[in-house]
Amino acid sequence: MGQFRELLTSLCARPAMYVGRCSFVDASHYLAGYCHALDDKDVTPNPLDGLIRWTEMRFEIRSPAWHWTRILLHNYGDDASCFAAFPALYDEFISDRDRLGVSGIKSEATQRITARYGQAWGYPESTHTTIFSER
Repeated sequence: MGQFRELLTSLCARPAMYVGRCSFVDASHYLAGYCHALDDKDVTPNPLDGLIRWTEMRFEIRSPAWHWTRILLHNYGDDASCFAAFPALYDEFISDRDRLGVSGIKSEATQRITARYGQAWGYPESTHTTIFSER
C-alpha cells in the first residue's frame, strides 16, 4: 500500500507528468489501470477497493451518473483543487476502510444517503460538473 500512496502523492503533485495535463478524470483512469495491473498480479487489497462507495458516503451523493471523480469535482470545484485534496482524502478513506471494511462502507453509504434523500440514491439538483465526454 505504501508504494501506491507514494505514486498517488507524486501523481497529485505533478499530474501532467503522468497523464499529459492537469485532469483529475484522466488521473483516475491512470490509477484504475495501475490497480488493474495489481489485480492481475493478485495483489490484495486493491488500493481503490471501496473508494466509490466511500466517496458516496463521505459526500452523500449516489447516482450511476456520478463517478467518484465527478463527486470530488463537484465538491472541490476544479481539477487542481481535487489534486490538492485527494491525498488527504485517500488517507481518510484507508482509515475508514481499515475500520469498517468495504461492506461496512457500503452499508454506511446507503444509510447516509437514505437518511438524506429518503431513498438509496440522490444527488445535487445542480452542479457545475459536466458529463466526462464534454470535458
